[in-house]
Amino acid sequence: MSATSSSAPSNSFAPLAYAVPEAAKVLGVSQAFVWQRVAKGHIKATRLGRRTLIPRAELERVVAEGF
Repeated sequence: MSATSSSAPSNSFAPLAYAVPEAAKVLGVSQAFVWQRVAKGHIKATRLGRRTLIPRAELERVVAEGF
């Protein structure tokens, strides 16, 4: 029997949404670029309190479709 099991929980955690600075790092672009795309409506973002968050699925869509 192997020491690693496929049923073992993973230590990796993927957030459901990213703040703009985190999203910029994930996409490999500047924060200013992300803010511009959010302002133009090319990247859909939501507000949670004072934070602007971009859902992970939205980042995946942007990468798949292009900026």
